[in-house]
Amino acid sequence: MKVCVDWDSIDQYTLTKAEFADLPVEPVDVGYMQIPLALLQARADAAVWNADDLFRCRWVIREVR
Repeated sequence: MKVCVDWDSIDQYTLTKAEFADLPVEPVDVGYMQIPLALLQARADAAVWNADDLFRCRWVIREVR
């Protein structure tokens, strides 16, 4: 699975590392504000992002646990 990672955002990187710790992932270097576009363009399969921003944009999201 390809997962978006913003290496410049300590919070996003740390949360991503924790969320996907037990899964085989291929990190995809994406700036935080470009994560939604990367997902829409299928450059990545998953990401950790702020749900409030997704809801404001009326995105349909699926939480996987």
